[in-house]
Amino acid sequence: MRIDSEAVSQYYRQMQIETMPQNNRIAFLHETMLNLVRQAILGEKKDLRGRLDSVQNILSQLMTKIKSDDEDDEIANGLLLLYDYLYEKLENDDAISIKESFDILTVLNETFEKLMRRRR
Repeated sequence: MRIDSEAVSQYYRQMQIETMPQNNRIAFLHETMLNLVRQAILGEKKDLRGRLDSVQNILSQLMTKIKSDDEDDEIANGLLLLYDYLYEKLENDDAISIKESFDILTVLNETFEKLMRRRR
């Protein structure tokens, strides 16, 4: 019996993400999105759509979570609009949209990193 090491690695990574505290998970997802967009900018054109789709999947998860939480929260609603904007930007494969998304994700990632440092 042959063990698929890639599948095992992916399973453990998924379990690690699912068992993280909520705040760490959100910061991790922002960092992951930023890294994927960075790779899309620097990587080969053939992998571009797959990376952008992965970012859109994360954005969808975050938007679903925000929608299920307090709908009167102005910060959450602002994030929801920003995530939706990013999702739409990443529908395009053009360099300008990707670069703009990267810039926004950079600010979001830095913000969540600062929040995480304050919580420690």
